[in-house]
Amino acid sequence: MSSGQAAETIALLNLADAGDYIVSSSSLYGGTDNLAPVAAVAHEMDVPLVVDNIVAKPYLIRPIEWGADVVVHSATNPIPAITAWSMHGILG
Repeated sequence: MSSGQAAETIALLNLADAGDYIVSSSSLYGGTDNLAPVAAVAHEMDVPLVVDNIVAKPYLIRPIEWGADVVVHSATNPIPAITAWSMHGILG
């Protein structure tokens, strides 16, 4: 996807049917502290847990290991090393 919001939309549209509810957190930075308990409740209710991991880097926080079913990443928020290399190539 070209943006994180597009990736989230596609993920949710593929999971939801007409009449379904989507529950969302208003917290941007929930961290892993709350992820495992939320995953436990979601799985108990037989609801897929979609995690927006756009702010965190994939190598730092791996939501699948904490119980997420779907994880959304964005290509527009690259890993810092790639950004530094790209900027060096552009500015260098």
